Amino acid sequence: MKKIYFLSIALLIAGISSVSAKSTPSKRLQSSLEKPIVLPATNVTEHGFTANWQEVKGTEAYCVFVYTEHQATKAEKFYLIKEDFDLIDFGTIENPVWGEELYETLDPYTLLPNWSVYGYTSYAQGMIGGVIYSPYFDARNNGGKYDVTVTVYGQSGDEIFVHTEGSKEEVQSFILKQAGFTTATLSFSNGVQDTYFHINNTKSNDFYIDEASVSQDLKAGEKAYVLVDLNEAVMGENTSCNFKNLRYAPKATKVFYDLYAVVREYNDPQHPDRYTQVYSPFSDKMEVNLGNEGGINEIQATNDKAYSSSNGIELTLTQNRNVQVYNILGQQLINQHFVAGSHKISIEKGIYIVYIDGMTQKLIIK
Repeated sequence: MKKIYFLSIALLIAGISSVSAKSTPSKRLQSSLEKPIVLPATNVTEHGFTANWQEVKGTEAYCVFVYTEHQATKAEKFYLIKEDFDLIDFGTIENPVWGEELYETLDPYTLLPNWSVYGYTSYAQGMIGGVIYSPYFDARNNGGKYDVTVTVYGQSGDEIFVHTEGSKEEVQSFILKQAGFTTATLSFSNGVQDTYFHINNTKSNDFYIDEASVSQDLKAGEKAYVLVDLNEAVMGENTSCNFKNLRYAPKATKVFYDLYAVVREYNDPQHPDRYTQVYSPFSDKMEVNLGNEGGINEIQATNDKAYSSSNGIELTLTQNRNVQVYNILGQQLINQHFVAGSHKISIEKGIYIVYIDGMTQKLIIK
């Protein structure tokens, strides 16, 4: 978790624009919050979905993450992040365009979400200046070992620092031997599910990141997950989150999501404004098959119907279909092939998610 979430929440509650700061995954404290139980997605379309989960008692907020999956068919080097900042098409080194805020997100100019800058951003035609923070990346493969490669523009003698936060903090640096562009690859071994890094120097104002990447060696059969969307500001009374437009994964036909819960704990009666953020474990991942335009409404659009009755679920199927039913805990209760026609599934009162060949509907049996 790199952003001190509740600073944002406190400001939002106060009606002030939120400003994020950073914290360290290796220092994340586990509280009594239970591991969230993730539920199947609803409102699934070609471009998005609604993530769902069971309420975690005692939480104040949730952080939800969406990924694409890559499975290695052979031993390979895989890029968890590969960014060139070429979408920044304004400013120059001699005449940069300066940001107006102390903290800025870079989402309009990056290939993946969650890049950010602290210390008044400067934009210079395909490069970014300031203290640059990467997106989260899951670096648990390869024993947590991975490489960070950066191309920077700076002055001779500048020392460039790459701080990584994972199972522990690891910091490495390199010195520019001449003015201009330098590329360096640094190796780290602290990979966790929400690893991240930030880059800075201590001498020159003429310091820009031109390219940055994270790569990792995978074995055949290993799966890697790349972050393509997130919401770190889901208030605790909610148990769903909409991702309507996965613009960082426009061609994806399958994505995954997971989440964790967050709460503040106050331990110093003398200073009631001081608190410690504590976190639940990550939930399991839930798979979402995209491409069913209309999501819940798709069942109606194909004339297949699933609706609640006094003591069960009624089905009207236009053709042979596979039907799955999940309860609110995410447990699969039914996985059965039904022939075309009308059917009744006897089931107790409760909330259920019904899948009909990948199409989804949420039903309440009263």
